[in-house]
Amino acid sequence: MRCSKCGLIYDDTYGSNTCSCGGEIVSDRDYRALRNTINVSEETERPVSEEPTQPNSKNDNKKAIALVVSIAVLIVVLVSGILQWQSSFIVIPDVTNQDREAAVQAIVAAGFDKESVEITKEYNDNVKKGYVIQQNKTGKAHRSSIITLTISQGPDIVVVPDMTNWDEETVKTESNGKFKCEFGKSVYSSIIEEGHVAKQSIKAGKKVPRNELITVYLSKGPEMVTVPNLVGKTKDQAEELLEKVGLKLGETNEEPVSSKSNDRIVVGQNYDGKVVKGSKIDLTIGKYEAPTTTSPSTMNPPSNSSGSNTESWIDSTTSGTEQPVNDTSEDKGQQDNGFDTGWKESDDSDGDWEESD
Repeated sequence: MRCSKCGLIYDDTYGSNTCSCGGEIVSDRDYRALRNTINVSEETERPVSEEPTQPNSKNDNKKAIALVVSIAVLIVVLVSGILQWQSSFIVIPDVTNQDREAAVQAIVAAGFDKESVEITKEYNDNVKKGYVIQQNKTGKAHRSSIITLTISQGPDIVVVPDMTNWDEETVKTESNGKFKCEFGKSVYSSIIEEGHVAKQSIKAGKKVPRNELITVYLSKGPEMVTVPNLVGKTKDQAEELLEKVGLKLGETNEEPVSSKSNDRIVVGQNYDGKVVKGSKIDLTIGKYEAPTTTSPSTMNPPSNSSGSNTESWIDSTTSGTEQPVNDTSEDKGQQDNGFDTGWKESDDSDGDWEESD
C-alpha cells in the first residue's frame, strides 16, 4: 500500500487510510495507475516504517567528543586571552609633587611607553615651578593608556599698580581679571578727594601672586576737629590740649598786658570752632610790663651873691612860714621865692645835698 500523494509505502496492517502528509493510502495497483497518470517517478519513493530508524551510536560518540574538544579549546583560548589582557594592566606610580623629569622616568620604569605621557602646564601658588600638580589616572591602566601630568608654572605674578586717586569704578574695571581687590573701611584724608583711593594695603610696584588680595581704602575727606579754648592757659598747657585733639602749636606772639596775672598766659588764638585735623594754631602770649613813673628833677643848691652858705628854706612841717636860718644851723634849707626846693644839706657835713623828705 502506498500514499497516493507522497508515495510512502505502508504494510497491509497499517490501520489508517490517510498518510501523515495528508494523502490517501491506496493499493499498489491503484498507486501505479495513479503514478502513470501523473508521471511520478518511482525513484522518489522511500520506504516508511512505523518503527523509527535506530541511530548509529558510534558516529554519535565521535561527534560528541569533537564537540567537547572544540569547547575545551575555545575555553583555553579565551582564558589565555584574558590572562594576557590582564597582564597588560600596570600599576600607575603616584608622581605628584615630583619634578617633571623624575615623574616621567617613574612612569616609564613602571612599564608605560614614554610617548604615553602627556604634559600640561598651569600656574599654581602652592606647588613649586616644574613639579607635578596632579595626574589624570591612578591605580592600574593598560600599558597603552595616556597618562597626563599637570606641571606647575609657579605662582602667577603681577605688579601691583599705584591706585592712589582712583575712584571706585576705576578700581573695579582695572582689577577685573588682573588682580584681586577689595575695599576696606574708608579713611580720613586731607589731601585725597572724597571717594578716591587714599591708600592701599600693598605698595605699588611690588610683585605678588595674581590671586593675592589687595585692600584699597577710599577717602572720606579731611577729618575735622574742634579747637579747644586755650585762653587762660600757659603755653605748655595749650600745646598739650592741642595735641590731644590732633592739632599742632603754630606761631606764638607776645603782647603787653597790664595785669600781672596774665603774664606768660595765652590771651588769644587765631582759630576756634572746627578745623582740619593736623592744622596749626597760632597763640598770643601775654607779657606783663610795670607802669612807668616820673622822678623829681635833680637840682644843685643855689648860692647867694656873697658866696656864703647862708640859705633860706621853708620847713616842710610848717604851713609855709618863712624862717631865717644861719650858717650854724644843723638843718639848712634853701628858700627860693617862697617854694620848698625839696633839698637839704647832708648830715655828714661834707657840703653835699640830698633830697629832702
